[in-house]
Amino acid sequence: MPPAPQAARDDPAARSVPATVQIGPFVSVQTNLDEFGNNIVGDAANEPSLAIDPTNPDRIAVGWRQFDSIASNFRQAGRAYSNDGGSTWTFPGVLEPGVFRSDPVLDADAQGNIYYLSLSIEDDGTIVHEVFKSTDGGVSFGPAVSAFGGDKSWIAIDRTGGIGAGNIYIKWQSFGNCCGLNTFIRSTDAGLTYMSPIPVPLGPSFGQVAVGPDGEVYVAGINAVTSQNFSTIVLARSTDARNPAVTPTFDHSTIVDMGGSMRIGGTPNPAGLLGQTEVEVDHSSGPSRGNVYLLGSVNPPGSDPLDVMFVRSTDGGVNWSAPLRVNDDPPGTDAWQWFGTMSVAPTGRIDAIWNDTRSDPTVAFSQLYYSFSVDTGITWSPNIPVSPVFEHSLGYPQQDKLGDYYEMISDDIGASVIYAATFNGEQDVYYLRIEPDCNENGVSDFEDIALGDSVDANGNGIPDTCEPPVAAVASRFIMITPQEESQPIALRVKNLCTGEDGWVSLTNSGGVFPAIDFDDGPQGLVNVALVEASCSDAEFRTRTEWRGTGNKLVVTAGMIAPNTEFEVFEVTGACSNPVETSLGITPERTWVYSDADGDGQVTFFADLFKMFTNTAAAGDSLWTGPDAGYEVDTQGQDTPDGQTTFFTDIFSAFQATVTSGCSGVWLGTTCCTAASDCHSCETSCTAGHCAP
Repeated sequence: MPPAPQAARDDPAARSVPATVQIGPFVSVQTNLDEFGNNIVGDAANEPSLAIDPTNPDRIAVGWRQFDSIASNFRQAGRAYSNDGGSTWTFPGVLEPGVFRSDPVLDADAQGNIYYLSLSIEDDGTIVHEVFKSTDGGVSFGPAVSAFGGDKSWIAIDRTGGIGAGNIYIKWQSFGNCCGLNTFIRSTDAGLTYMSPIPVPLGPSFGQVAVGPDGEVYVAGINAVTSQNFSTIVLARSTDARNPAVTPTFDHSTIVDMGGSMRIGGTPNPAGLLGQTEVEVDHSSGPSRGNVYLLGSVNPPGSDPLDVMFVRSTDGGVNWSAPLRVNDDPPGTDAWQWFGTMSVAPTGRIDAIWNDTRSDPTVAFSQLYYSFSVDTGITWSPNIPVSPVFEHSLGYPQQDKLGDYYEMISDDIGASVIYAATFNGEQDVYYLRIEPDCNENGVSDFEDIALGDSVDANGNGIPDTCEPPVAAVASRFIMITPQEESQPIALRVKNLCTGEDGWVSLTNSGGVFPAIDFDDGPQGLVNVALVEASCSDAEFRTRTEWRGTGNKLVVTAGMIAPNTEFEVFEVTGACSNPVETSLGITPERTWVYSDADGDGQVTFFADLFKMFTNTAAAGDSLWTGPDAGYEVDTQGQDTPDGQTTFFTDIFSAFQATVTSGCSGVWLGTTCCTAASDCHSCETSCTAGHCAP
């Protein structure tokens, strides 16, 4: 393929101010610039990749497909480097000017050397690879090293420090290549030489390669043994590729259900992929270490054209969770979530980005979105846009696509992203640093939480100051507060044993909550029953209070032991109006009594005096305390004088006694047919309810 007849870079008049765009705290900086830092008008850049020097994270190298003119399909190996963490960039020119190159992928070894994998085409049309190595953070690269190859390749380097440290792994798709179904190679000498290609079971194509914490190697993609089967997503694992003394073998391969099929072509990217199969492995030091994650933009059943879907394996890729939808736009909007991209932080946090058309029903404009998970992908943060809207079809370089992929690398406090967009009215490459900062203190939320500068009581990765206030209750018993007439209550219920979860919205109508549907809503107080996280049985181990925070329910108190993990198993139904499912809520009030001195009764002054000295605005409901670890709900008991007047407001509520040694009692909420149905601190079943 001949070079473009006129390169925009060679025309000094073809320049404009580079684009630096911002939405909220998220700033995207253009990387494909001329030597003076100007935008080159009339060129195109897409399919970007990046590598970060682990010994000096301020040194970043990026690569992309560089089209010197949109009038030609000829492209070269674009590149740029930054020595200040991505704030500024230098584009010193392409690798090997005048040589056709495509599909760049970069990675770094543990010593900070950067490897640039590039596709080229031989005279007979065979697609092959060359790998370039930089020892100075991407400022310069050494000569090309032949590495067999084919279309849509990926590179991964072992940085574990184990037996495979420094090994380089490369995989490409099964068609349009040098070597048929032999599509996997390894280098054990820092990229000086590469072994002869070997086959990978199920022929994963259009996907990535990842290295696990013990040096195990995973390859993901669509099944492409006999054809490109976009409806079948597969994964293969090698546990001996790390050993330089043996020829790698793959000891496990499997088909993975991701809730749909991958797509090539479609409205946002007519001539390209809509994303690849992303595979990442957890390298954290916690219990999730070694988890394998897949994420991709897939076409689910129904009218929705594309969603970002996620699955998880906790046993090395043998078994997989049910597919989970990461994008949170309402079903039925038929938006395209394309170029789904994932990375995992050293802490185990999972980050995801994608292009999203939810703001434009015509699907002419996209916007980069972001979400994260701090619980191994069980739940995800609310999606947020991290770029302005852009018209994705502008500036096609004789190819009707914006490339085929983006890339992201996560660290403890955020993520570095390289992506293509059209903010200049043409295709350019942008570096974006994502550090959520909901409290706008100039520090990443993740860092605030890690340093203890922000509290994250519910463990969802969002500082509590950025969420609706949640009052703690240091009782092992549930306190239920009735809501105003027609005021909705929303709660998220999750069964850890099955992975099923969803939002339940209930509206108080005449004292009952008959309406149940799955949707987001405000926080509320709920009566829940729990099982141990081991799912060993369905025995109720404890009852406690959970409050919705806008994302999920979190236990605020009442743990049996510190750090014991529970998930919501079911919400008990009201005795008078049982619901059709196991989800429901009792509208009655439950008071919590505390026998602080262990004398078998709630001694009025000895136990309660200090709990009820707080004041409130006139007419307000009030949570008092804490004192000695207790808080008591006095909602509705203020006689609007602005304080919880001791005798007037509270006396009648605290005349009950409790069994000696019990920390509290239930009153009028637990359904029963006999006393044996009740908690050990409840001694009778009266009128269908447990009572002290």
